[in-house]
Amino acid sequence: MTIEKLQLILANIALLFMMHVLLSAVHSKLKPFNTKFTYLLQVTIVSLTSIAMLYFPIAFGDFRFDFRALPLMLLAFILGWKHTIPALILVSLVRFSFGGEGAIPGVIYGTMIPTIVAMLLSKNAFAMKNVFRYLTGSVAVILSSDLFIIIVVPNGWEVFKDIFPLRFLFFVSSAYMIYLMVMENRKRLELQNRLKFFANHDPLTGLYNNRRFFEKVKEVFIKKDGPYYIAMVDIDYFKKINDTYGHVSGDKILSAFANLLLSNSGKNLVVGRYGGEEFIIHISGMSPVGVLNKLEAIRNDIERTTFYTHENEPMTLTASIGFTNYVNVQNMELTIDIADQELYKAKRNGRNQISSNLIEQINKKS
Repeated sequence: MTIEKLQLILANIALLFMMHVLLSAVHSKLKPFNTKFTYLLQVTIVSLTSIAMLYFPIAFGDFRFDFRALPLMLLAFILGWKHTIPALILVSLVRFSFGGEGAIPGVIYGTMIPTIVAMLLSKNAFAMKNVFRYLTGSVAVILSSDLFIIIVVPNGWEVFKDIFPLRFLFFVSSAYMIYLMVMENRKRLELQNRLKFFANHDPLTGLYNNRRFFEKVKEVFIKKDGPYYIAMVDIDYFKKINDTYGHVSGDKILSAFANLLLSNSGKNLVVGRYGGEEFIIHISGMSPVGVLNKLEAIRNDIERTTFYTHENEPMTLTASIGFTNYVNVQNMELTIDIADQELYKAKRNGRNQISSNLIEQINKKS
């Protein structure tokens, strides 16, 4: 291999590295990922990389070849046909604008055919996270591209035998290199997302932890979407469940109970796990009657739901609820204490009911 060929190969590798770095930056910095701007950036980055590779061809005698199909293949494998088609059109137009006798065959065999093959194989290549299928797809793409050499170029078979080893080695090894980098980047992003999630959520139930719950409460309060209420929810006789069925079953039931509460959350409800079998709900923008009706609907939903132990033994639960209102988020500790007192009042009065210091006010209005 001559120094010139080595320099050209290194230039192509540098372009691939730059493409990966830019795509990773777009993926990690811009959210949501399906915005038109993000889409445009991804297509533009890959298109420019492919076009840049047109300027770094490797010569074998009178024949010159480039690796413009490689970025397009990676785009098809990673992001799919919706991103690939506009990039394919752009690169094809640029290659055609260069002119020459090989313009049309170059567009067809060097750009369109391998990219179409990549799009057809994309579901079974990269999306499956299977490196063997991915590399097999890469081989299929490079072979489809080299049809141009065999079919169109004079003495094509002889030319193919001369250039194929280097071309094949660079194409497949570069594809594998990008695969490793992308997979490593995905693992890193998944880990970051998990760490971020568990920084804000209870790891067992997935509900907001106390810190994030109160941050969300402050956000609601700032919007002035009052009036505001705090409800404390506690599973009745939960200690007996742990003692009878074990803590593994208890955790499973806690998780299912949390999902039930979460299914009732929405614009006006924020749900968190306060601790143990106790949950906290922030409600806004409702009258006291509306809050009572909403909490009663939740209590009825709990009572009607079948929960399962770790051994899939069915059981039913009930819950006691206490709630109160507040007007100043700075007094949240006092508000929670009052709601907690109402919760234990509900337990003392027989459990599976709602208690509030607002009941008298609600009864007068009704």
